[in-house]
Amino acid sequence: MANERMTAEARTAQLTQVAYGIAKSKGIRKVTRAEVARQTGVSDGLLNRYFGGREGLRLAAMEHAVAQKDAPTLAAAGEHYELPAMPRTLAAEVKKLTH
Repeated sequence: MANERMTAEARTAQLTQVAYGIAKSKGIRKVTRAEVARQTGVSDGLLNRYFGGREGLRLAAMEHAVAQKDAPTLAAAGEHYELPAMPRTLAAEVKKLTH
């Protein structure tokens, strides 16, 4: 993807979609700032600005998986995250979709 000017909302959506794609195909542990930056042509710093770091990026990917009702990706990600460590509403949605 080319690094073009986007609104903050569009850029956040793009980065989240890429992070979700990585989680879906390779697993949540492969969702890193470096990999998302490489695939989108943005800097690691921009990812920090939007997501506050790797964990925020991973949580955004999981939230997107919830929105997609992607139980397999969530179940695999659940092996990495303890449900109590997730934001309460996200943990509830993940539990609902995977149990």
